[in-house]
Amino acid sequence: MSDNKPIIVISQPMRGMSPEQVEAVRKEAEKDVISMGFKPCENVYDASFSDRTVPEGCKHPGILAMAGALERLSQADALYLAPGWSSARGCRIEYEVALSFGMAIIQAETEAL
Repeated sequence: MSDNKPIIVISQPMRGMSPEQVEAVRKEAEKDVISMGFKPCENVYDASFSDRTVPEGCKHPGILAMAGALERLSQADALYLAPGWSSARGCRIEYEVALSFGMAIIQAETEAL
């Protein structure tokens, strides 16, 4: 039996947060989107993400990370904006891309956990 739920990317701020804080926000967001009938896109930003090797010649690792985020977004039906998204550059970029391509965008109802 296949899972026909629409896929949603969770966009959340991470800068200045511990891995535990990032995970707590992610878990709350996952509960929220699942209750709305979505299947959360796989989380690629685990504890090893910040330790990954940047390829030689890469002048902007943040852009490299953004490329991966946009690749995930290309496979989704919607974008979920977690609390604090508007203060995070990557989240704002994901928002603008989703908006430009006419994707469904859902914002968390609360800005605090």
